[in-house]
Amino acid sequence: MNGNIGKTNKVRKISKTTILLLLAVFLVLGWNLRGKATYDQILGLHEQLGVMGQEAADLKVLLDQQAELELKWSGWQEKKDCINRAIPSNAEIPFVLVSLEELLMNLPVTVQEFSVSETSDAVDYSSTSLKISVAGSQDQIQEVFRGLDDFPALLFIDSMTWNKTSAEVVRLDLKIQLISMEPEVH
Repeated sequence: MNGNIGKTNKVRKISKTTILLLLAVFLVLGWNLRGKATYDQILGLHEQLGVMGQEAADLKVLLDQQAELELKWSGWQEKKDCINRAIPSNAEIPFVLVSLEELLMNLPVTVQEFSVSETSDAVDYSSTSLKISVAGSQDQIQEVFRGLDDFPALLFIDSMTWNKTSAEVVRLDLKIQLISMEPEVH
């Protein structure tokens, strides 16, 4: 009987070894069939995570630049709005002329002439020629200059004639260019 006990131990050792060997084979086969694919997916996801991390850093830089550009844009927008007020579109010219005439009529001078003589078109802008004649005291004529200086549209004085018609009355004759632009340039 003692002989059978030794054989049983050997069989058990062989069975354990066989089971371990079969288990190892199944693990290797399982790894090759399923585990390697999963591991490759994990590596791919890790690589994507690195790319996404870099993209997130790039986006943060762009967001910082966006804030800076928006600040600059608001400054430029204010300047653009100022220029748009100073240089009206061609369609706004009648309204600008009415405003200019109202300005002159509200000043304490006598408006002797307010006429539009011609409009010329250049490549990017138009120019409307105006003739304005006013009469009043020297202080009243200075108010005309202040009013024209404060007028929101861009006015170029081409010529100016200043005549004293009496001891207290001065006549001012102006030839003015009013600049305007087409809306798409504007």
